Amino acid sequence: GGYFITVCTHERNCLFGEVINGLMVNNTFGNYVQRAIEQTSTIRPNVYVDCFVVMPNHFHALVMMLDSDTYSSSTTTDDITTIEEHTLNRFTSPSRTIGSIVRGIKSSATAQINTDRNTPKEPVWQRNYYEHVLRSEHDLHNVRTYILNNPRQWHLDELNPNSIK
Repeated sequence: GGYFITVCTHERNCLFGEVINGLMVNNTFGNYVQRAIEQTSTIRPNVYVDCFVVMPNHFHALVMMLDSDTYSSSTTTDDITTIEEHTLNRFTSPSRTIGSIVRGIKSSATAQINTDRNTPKEPVWQRNYYEHVLRSEHDLHNVRTYILNNPRQWHLDELNPNSIK
């Protein structure tokens, strides 16, 4: 199955960099988040991160849960859409849930961020996250487009504390 996830920082503080001329420029903390997201597929071979973006106070990711029996290192984005329904209900292990994936990303980035800023117990993330299950090719296309265009739309984003509404 495919999931569109959004994870915001604690109190929506802008910790990860800034958007300049429609492009996200990560700072060190943003790079930690990016690296944690990129490592997800290595740590969890049943997970494919299709696309993602780190923003100043949140990140979006399109995460595909794959059946380990059908996944291989040569699996492509086109292959994923054909196996999506087959895999939707096969996962029950806590380590194979969206929640565990989000916890892993948050935990990895938090450890590095709090070490750097010498704040071992300081919250980095809001308590929960937003997820949307993708149900069609149309959903998949719209989410990819939204994620890739997010930095260009930052001035209008409801998560931007300085957005033009």
